[in-house]
Amino acid sequence: MCVSKKEGGGVDVILSSYHASPAFTSYVIPRVSNRIGLLVAVVIVVVIVVVVMQYAYNGVLSIFIVLAVA
Repeated sequence: MCVSKKEGGGVDVILSSYHASPAFTSYVIPRVSNRIGLLVAVVIVVVIVVVVMQYAYNGVLSIFIVLAVA
């Protein structure tokens, strides 16, 4: 849980700083090649999916532990 929280925090910081600078996105992204933009989008999606799956796995695991104890 601690590891996924650290990763999620890092991703949140990156995404928030990324969204907080419209000048950066409007200036840089149109000038970046489509291939690099696609690669960045895929990497962001994969990281988000991994973090979500980590939280979902921890949630399912804790439910099973509660059921086993009960």
